[in-house]
Amino acid sequence: MTNIVWSKRYSVKVEQLDDQHRQMAELVNTMNDRINAQEDRDRIIEGFTDLIKYTGFHFATEEALMKKHGFPDYKKHKKEHKDLINLLGEIKRQFLRESESFSDFDYDLAKDWLVIHKDWFAVHLTHSDKDLGRFLKKKGVD
Repeated sequence: MTNIVWSKRYSVKVEQLDDQHRQMAELVNTMNDRINAQEDRDRIIEGFTDLIKYTGFHFATEEALMKKHGFPDYKKHKKEHKDLINLLGEIKRQFLRESESFSDFDYDLAKDWLVIHKDWFAVHLTHSDKDLGRFLKKKGVD
């Protein structure tokens, strides 16, 4: 998997959200580097946990802005967030179960988990979050 290279195509033109999106991309890239370097299991699980926590923090930020400014697609957008958090939690549980059953750590499984997050991030950012960014800009949020 290649690292995420931040570009204008990802920008939603709201500084706070763009900063958080960049941080999420960095966390994904850090995890990718750890997996490629085949760092130990605990470091990789720690990184996944950090990524899930930061994703939740970011979603809370977006959801607060949506509520504050009356974003019309709030429920749909929030459901997308909830669905990802649920999926990531389930994948992490599966990953923990399966990685404990092997004598050697399964780096391919870790990479698969990360690809799911990266792909979702790119699609969500370039669609749903772009819509949110346009709405917030119209409300005067920079």
